[in-house]
Amino acid sequence: MNDYLLLMHDDATRPVPDALWDAYFSALHRSGVFEGGSAMGEGVGLRKDGPPGSVAVHLTGFIRIKAESHLIRDHRYWAHFCLLFSG
Repeated sequence: MNDYLLLMHDDATRPVPDALWDAYFSALHRSGVFEGGSAMGEGVGLRKDGPPGSVAVHLTGFIRIKAESHLIRDHRYWAHFCLLFSG
């Protein structure tokens, strides 16, 4: 099993209904791959020496999943995810 971190961005071009998010998270839970996730705050850039780099302000959350690599490449696995972001 491999660990994957899906980064959530705040650049959606249209609102996503809560029902679609609920369906997506339900599918992740049913499949047993959901490992957690969270919203992300503004964050801060730090560097040991010199000025810090810029903070990626468009990142707003993440989802952790654990799955076999063949599932990640399988388009059927992403059906609910595609519903969220299709035009």
